[in-house]
Amino acid sequence: MSRDAKGKGTPIAYTTVKVSMDPASRFAGFKPRENFGRPLFLAGIQYMGVNRLEKEFMGGTDCCETHLLHVTIEGELECRAGKKPLYIGPGDMLMAPARGPHWLRLAKAPATVVWFHLWQKPCWEFLLDVERHVQKVLNPTMLLQAAQAILYCAQGEDPLAGKLMTHYAEILLLCLSRELDLLQNPTERALQQRLQHVFNTVREHPAHSWSLDELARRMSLSPHSLSRLCKKHTGVTPMRKVAMIRMSIAEQLLQGTDLTLADIASRVGYKTEYAFSDAFMRVTAQRPGATRRI
Repeated sequence: MSRDAKGKGTPIAYTTVKVSMDPASRFAGFKPRENFGRPLFLAGIQYMGVNRLEKEFMGGTDCCETHLLHVTIEGELECRAGKKPLYIGPGDMLMAPARGPHWLRLAKAPATVVWFHLWQKPCWEFLLDVERHVQKVLNPTMLLQAAQAILYCAQGEDPLAGKLMTHYAEILLLCLSRELDLLQNPTERALQQRLQHVFNTVREHPAHSWSLDELARRMSLSPHSLSRLCKKHTGVTPMRKVAMIRMSIAEQLLQGTDLTLADIASRVGYKTEYAFSDAFMRVTAQRPGATRRI
């Protein structure tokens, strides 16, 4: 039994979480402790993990003592609670406040899911006022990579596991804080989603002659405001982000095709292979030829 977090004194009977999945599915979880995964422990993360669901999955509880976050990387889950089911597709996050019933079913296989159980601590108290809902995640890949790194460290085989755990825990908490902070600031989240949309367009058209002015026009912002927004949410300037996107595409072409450097340069927006090579060096710290040999 527990007490209502709102202070009304109403006892809540929490029920056990029940999970059923097919043998081919994989489950990996970690419970942070004060002496291992301390940043996560202090932040109130009671349990976290990554699931790879292949065929069948059903899990949940009629009354949960923790807030639940489920981020779908691939596939689709269905949340059965209330009158209308919610669907959590790629790049979506289900936010389910504590005390409610939460049942999840695999709707489209295979699925990869990152999940978190958050204690009802003061830093997460605002979630009690949030309705169960699904929203887009700003950077699902970073969340997945940080969670996978933490699960690797949790195995304890690396002698530096403790230090690495702290490092990746801080990255993960930064990602989660950004997602949940934006939940409290809809205007900021809308700007972030527009920024993400603009860079998705860059990714779809890397050969286009992108400029700061054009990016700003697409955002309906001044170049200065766009630069400030981009630096805040990505850590780099808009044109640096464009270069990073182009070089990521170039790496895939270098490793997966036999295209010449001149052809690759043209496909990612550079007039000559020499300009492309210099840009590649600035972003990746190596020449294109070295990447092709790896």
